[in-house]
Amino acid sequence: MPVLIIIETVRLLIQLIVLAIRLLAIITAGHVFIYLIGGAVLALITHHSLIDGNFKNILQTFFIAVCLGVYFTVLQASEHYKAPFPVSDGVYRSTFFITTGFHGLCMIIGSCFLIICFLHKLKFHCISDHRFGFEAAASY
Repeated sequence: MPVLIIIETVRLLIQLIVLAIRLLAIITAGHVFIYLIGGAVLALITHHSLIDGNFKNILQTFFIAVCLGVYFTVLQASEHYKAPFPVSDGVYRSTFFITTGFHGLCMIIGSCFLIICFLHKLKFHCISDHRFGFEAAASY
């Protein structure tokens, strides 16, 4: 009888840990989803402002997009810095560093692309016919 109590207690503890991991994954996925939807809406507002020639709105939305890109890049760097394991610690760890590294590189390139577009618009090169740079940055 005491063996069954120990087994059931361990089972319940494992179930609690699994549920906590699932909850963390759902919360993280929700934040990423909100970030992606927010970025898409921001790009859409900026694109329509660019077509309409609304310079003030273009600068505001570009500034928000640049801030989000830099913020996300800093979060990516802190994730690498605070990782409690080295890259040579196994397959999972190597995969973690490779995938987050590629994603971080993509975020750095995208942020640089947006900063260049922001500086281009800041220098009053805001012509609704010449918007390929922004469209390329938004597609990237």
